[in-house]
Amino acid sequence: MDAVIGNLWWIIPITLLLVAIIQFIYWAYLNSSVPSEKKETVSKVTAPQMPTYPDNVVDRPLTDTSGVPREPQPETTALGDVIPKMIMTNHPKGRKEIKLPDVPSYGMGRFYNKEYNILIALDERSTSRRHAVLSKDASTNQYYLTDTNSSYGTSIKRGETFQPMTPGEEERIYHNDMIQFGRSLTVQFILPGPTRQMVTGGR
Repeated sequence: MDAVIGNLWWIIPITLLLVAIIQFIYWAYLNSSVPSEKKETVSKVTAPQMPTYPDNVVDRPLTDTSGVPREPQPETTALGDVIPKMIMTNHPKGRKEIKLPDVPSYGMGRFYNKEYNILIALDERSTSRRHAVLSKDASTNQYYLTDTNSSYGTSIKRGETFQPMTPGEEERIYHNDMIQFGRSLTVQFILPGPTRQMVTGGR
């Protein structure tokens, strides 16, 4: 009897090894059995939404070849029409010139987000995700700005001072108008048509 038991001692470690292999296979099966669609859904929720910029918006520094800031000059089409654009005069990353999208109305916010029609990225910490809306009246070629109840507001320079806009109220923007978004970001608009001084006397 002792001889038989001695000849079968190797069965115990082999049995334990087989049990361990079965457990590992079962564990691998459980981890691979999650549907692929569910995995994709989880990754979409947890992935960070990074800001991007549209290809049709020109973003360039306002400096000459020596690096000295230059004054913005209106650009025109072949028919002589002024190409509308905005100048970020004191952006943290330097003075920038951005051509305005050729659409009737769009949002301006901290980040560019085409899905929500935010086509101008202000990219400044005190601006809101959807800070304001800029619209164009195609029949008159006039531009209008509306503050969308942003956290730190939008102001228009009238005379020598910036005056806050009333959230939700549309105001016309003129050529060479200076607008402050948030606490400090100042933008100059280059638009077709007259200046505020010519139309309202600066008011």
